[in-house]
Amino acid sequence: MEPASTAQVLAILTEQMAALAKMVQNLQTSQETLLHRERSRAEATALPPSPSGSVIQQAELLAPEPKANAPERFSGDRTKYRTFITACELMFSLCPRTYGSDSVKVRSAISLMSGAPQDWAFQLLREGSPLLSSWNSFVQAMNPIYDDPLRSSTALSTIRHLRQGRRPVEDYISEFRAVAADTGLNDVGLRDHFRHGLSDQLKDELARIGVPTTLDAMILQSLTLDQRFRERRQERMATAPSLPVRRSETPSTTSVRSPNSTPSPPEPMEIGLARGPLSPAERSRRRAQNLCLYCGQPGHLLRGCPIQPPLPSDGGKNHPSVISLQCVFGSTSAHMTIPVILQWEDRSVNVSAIIDSGASNNFFDLTLATSLAIPTRLKKTPTPLQMVDGSTLRTGPITHETTPLLLLIGTKHQEHLQWDIVPSPLFPLVLGLPWLRTHNPSIDWSSNTVSFPSHHCQHFCMNGYTNEKIGFSTYPASELPVKYSDFQDVFEKKGADTLPPHREYDCPIDLLPGAPIPHGCIYNLSVPESQSLKEYIEDGLQKGFIRPSTSPAGAGIFFVGKRDGGLRPCVDYRALNAITVRNRYPLPLIPELLDRVKDACIFTKIDLRRAYNLVRMRRGDEWRPPSVLDTVTLSIASCRSACAMPQLPFNTFSMTSFVTSWIPSW
Repeated sequence: MEPASTAQVLAILTEQMAALAKMVQNLQTSQETLLHRERSRAEATALPPSPSGSVIQQAELLAPEPKANAPERFSGDRTKYRTFITACELMFSLCPRTYGSDSVKVRSAISLMSGAPQDWAFQLLREGSPLLSSWNSFVQAMNPIYDDPLRSSTALSTIRHLRQGRRPVEDYISEFRAVAADTGLNDVGLRDHFRHGLSDQLKDELARIGVPTTLDAMILQSLTLDQRFRERRQERMATAPSLPVRRSETPSTTSVRSPNSTPSPPEPMEIGLARGPLSPAERSRRRAQNLCLYCGQPGHLLRGCPIQPPLPSDGGKNHPSVISLQCVFGSTSAHMTIPVILQWEDRSVNVSAIIDSGASNNFFDLTLATSLAIPTRLKKTPTPLQMVDGSTLRTGPITHETTPLLLLIGTKHQEHLQWDIVPSPLFPLVLGLPWLRTHNPSIDWSSNTVSFPSHHCQHFCMNGYTNEKIGFSTYPASELPVKYSDFQDVFEKKGADTLPPHREYDCPIDLLPGAPIPHGCIYNLSVPESQSLKEYIEDGLQKGFIRPSTSPAGAGIFFVGKRDGGLRPCVDYRALNAITVRNRYPLPLIPELLDRVKDACIFTKIDLRRAYNLVRMRRGDEWRPPSVLDTVTLSIASCRSACAMPQLPFNTFSMTSFVTSWIPSW
């Protein structure tokens, strides 16, 4: 290129660069002008500041509120009160514009009440109470009425007995957190209770690596350890070795498969194959997945395995003669059930009972007991029931039990048995470990039969019984001994059903001067008790022991259970006894009575039939025992009966050295 040409090109490029630089400068100036104008316009047209202080907060207030479901209606259940208040406060916080004032909050909560709480709140509305203008004041007024006053003590008792058991630690933590908030314990106390309720595996691991110093750290550590344990279990199950299979000595037919045929998947269990012992890992895997320990299949357990071979015979050894009963419905049943007959009073019902060696007692389903009107009673001490996962029964301790019922198994085995009442809809009757220990039955799992060869059953449950249906009777009737044949009329029942005449031993009821007429309370009676009361009244009216009354006094009646399963009527005469003049008739001492017969070598006992009906009330005093019926004969509950009743036999046998009399205290 010529030198002149190069100089021209450089000159042209220099001019172009200068023009470009000027254009960039002009653009920057125009941009600054536009920005200045836009800023001035925004300041001139800006809105006044909002109460919240920002445009963003104004936009949030104008946004639509989320839809909040209303809480369940509160009807006065103390256990649901805290949940109701919390749900209301959650609804108020989600919709602040709708529930912007305390007055709206209170009235919204009232609209979600029913029953007694609603009546209480409506009364506040009618009175215009100042509680309606403050949500906190309204809640504080409701707390003493519907909140649990013993919430802290209940929570402390619950957290002391709370255990993880076999549950995942997450479930244990959730239940622990729900209870811990009401205990009032500090972090140290909660940490100790939490560690105490963990499973032994987690406790051992915490002892090895060190116990955290705070509750939150211990919960986090427990979650981590439990997750690791579960991962290891899954790894062991995934790498579990196959079971060794050994051919039995029993000859079997060998099948030959064509080379072109598709091989079928191997059966998990084949009849004729002897199984070796399970490895600990495989046994744990099958138990964790509820698989049969014999064939490895789901849907049944070892005791109900349909392909488990029967046990070998014992070579024809002699066995004692026992009664065998078909007891399982179907050879592949997953549970051991036996058909039984329950009898009480004049009723009987056929049901199925399950035999469970893991049950700590004999149990009766609450729903079945209610539908059949089974006679029940309160237990002396409520019994807590622990489930297989370590938790307690959600309905609380067992408080009721049945009276002794006649239980018939087959045609010859019968006994009187009482049951604890629990919710058990799947298995209405459960024969537990105490029953198994008492009878020690022989159960053949392969033939689905049960027999009762034990000494107890042979002598107490089946001795002398026939195949006929036996009614409910604890004390079978026996014939009068020959030695007493001359006194046949003395032992006849009809004599005890006759109203005795008035005698010098009639029982008086002398009241304190000026004492008010007593009035008793009414006791709630169950269906069996109401039926017993009806029979008691009809029987007493027919025999003349009682009669209709117009007495201004009153007393309640209730029933207590007898040892034979029956019901004994008791009239509440405590108010009458408080105003009755006491009879100071001297009762003999038991040592004195025993001294009178210390030289005797032959003893017999005679129980007086309807003993208290042998003594009449003093003429004119029949109205004093308060009831809807006048008592013509002596009542067992009156304080005068304890002295009036013994006078007749004591005076009758006072000159006889070989006869003594004693009235038991009820």
